[in-house]
Amino acid sequence: ADEADRAARTRPGVSGIPAEPAVRLTPREHDVLRHVAAGRTNAAVAEALGLRTTTVKAYLKTAARKLGAANRVDAVRLAREAGLLP
Repeated sequence: ADEADRAARTRPGVSGIPAEPAVRLTPREHDVLRHVAAGRTNAAVAEALGLRTTTVKAYLKTAARKLGAANRVDAVRLAREAGLLP
């Protein structure tokens, strides 16, 4: 399974070079997801990033849509699986 996972993350025909992520998040969407992954509420994320709560919700909604996620927990899980979060 590890070898298959590694192969899925590399470009076909180019051994060991990481593939481009299938999902592209903006830097701000990534920041928001990183804070959500740390267990922070939308209000806490907003405070940490100097945003309004409604703006955090919008970034989270867009990131979740890009990832094909049903909710914030699913978005974090899918982002981790895609290698977008540690």
